[in-house]
Amino acid sequence: MSGTATSALTPAQASAVLEAIKANLSIVLTSGSRLVPGQLASATLLPATPEIDASELANGVLNLAFVAKNVLFKDPKPVAVPDAGDLTGDDLAPTVANPGDPPTEVLGGLPFPAPVGLTTTPSTATATNVPGDLGQVFGSIALPRLRVSVSVTWRLTRQKNPKSRWGERTPQVEGKDFIAMNGLSSPTVSLAIPPPFEELRLDTIASPQPDRACLFADVTLALGGSDDGTSEHVPVKLGPFTLGPLEILLLPVLMPTVVAMFSEPNFGATNTGTVLVMVPEHSPLSSARALFDHLRRVESALDAVRGIGGVAAWLLGIDELLDAIPDQPRVRFKATNQIPRLGDVVIKPGVVFSLGETTFDDQTHSIAVLGLPGTQVNFFNDTDFKHTDQGMYVVGIGAAPFVAIRDLEDGDSKSEPPRTMPPGVIATFEPDTTDDDHDWEDSLSSVQFDPDWLSFVAEQAKTGPVDPPAGGCLVVLPPFGDLE
Repeated sequence: MSGTATSALTPAQASAVLEAIKANLSIVLTSGSRLVPGQLASATLLPATPEIDASELANGVLNLAFVAKNVLFKDPKPVAVPDAGDLTGDDLAPTVANPGDPPTEVLGGLPFPAPVGLTTTPSTATATNVPGDLGQVFGSIALPRLRVSVSVTWRLTRQKNPKSRWGERTPQVEGKDFIAMNGLSSPTVSLAIPPPFEELRLDTIASPQPDRACLFADVTLALGGSDDGTSEHVPVKLGPFTLGPLEILLLPVLMPTVVAMFSEPNFGATNTGTVLVMVPEHSPLSSARALFDHLRRVESALDAVRGIGGVAAWLLGIDELLDAIPDQPRVRFKATNQIPRLGDVVIKPGVVFSLGETTFDDQTHSIAVLGLPGTQVNFFNDTDFKHTDQGMYVVGIGAAPFVAIRDLEDGDSKSEPPRTMPPGVIATFEPDTTDDDHDWEDSLSSVQFDPDWLSFVAEQAKTGPVDPPAGGCLVVLPPFGDLE
């Protein structure tokens, strides 16, 4: 028995196949929808494969009823098929079985009715019950396999919560705002997304305020041919179309506000060195050991996104404090909003070389400040936070969360504020106009967290948590490309 090759799918048929596949595609989170700092966000396209076998969409059945070489016999009487002579084209000439009978008609390629069941057919030959060696063949046929290629591009937006109000959704850039561990074009995706940052306080521990991230997948389906010229058929494409979004809530890292005043330049550790560590009264930390433990946990949580600029700045400050403070022979910890007289803060005798007791008055030679943007700390050369001719300066935290004054001797208190890293973070500077020869490095006598900043923090704590707006991920943003 001979056969013929199947014809290629028409564009309409291919489009119908692609639409059927599109209707069954989806994206799902394989991680939690609320991510703690350090946890990766992961999602997958279902089905998770770059190529989909759509053969089941083209299933067929073969029913052959008295068909031979595309010829259907209309007359139930057998017709002798010549087996000699000119057989070109397998043409059958009209023949006459008996004198006076009309010629037998041989009809080619005409449709025919489905045969009746063989078990119920009468013995008398009819147009649909033709005796012979081949009554009917009924079975399935193996059709060509339909392979649909799937290309996907993941994208992320983020809606930040600055405590007082929720901001607009902002497109995120891979490598700058987040890290895609296995790229953005795989059916499965794993993302390291930097968490938001909040100050470590009792209210933020009880009600941490998350940011919202929205994850989308832009998908294109292609059926038939190839774009590289290896096939004579041009592929039929559908898309890009957008799946999602999936909502991910990013729980914050709770950062302590810390001021560290060292008795040596460059946070140095010497046999006689000491450091005064100061946190505000609203901080839940009560010891230097608790501070170190918390900073180490934060450092571990941020390690996966260390390469992102904003996170790197936080880690710089954490690393500096963890390297410098524990190495000091003597550490004094105070949870207070202000110290009117550093001369009242006693440095206990140390075990190294039987160090004697002293105070912190005029002993500060380098300073480190860690805090959220907006944090301000006031340093005075006079006691009781007085604005006198001895001078003062205010360190303000801006985009960089860590400020270092590495050497208070490196600067003229008569004409310029202390030199900071990063530069330009001295919010207020009042020069020393006295006649003495004291400079910044041996004059610090009082320090306070700025009262206006403390009032702002107190108002935030009173406000309580701000619930995220409903449906923040429900509006589908257009993909980066043309829609179908």
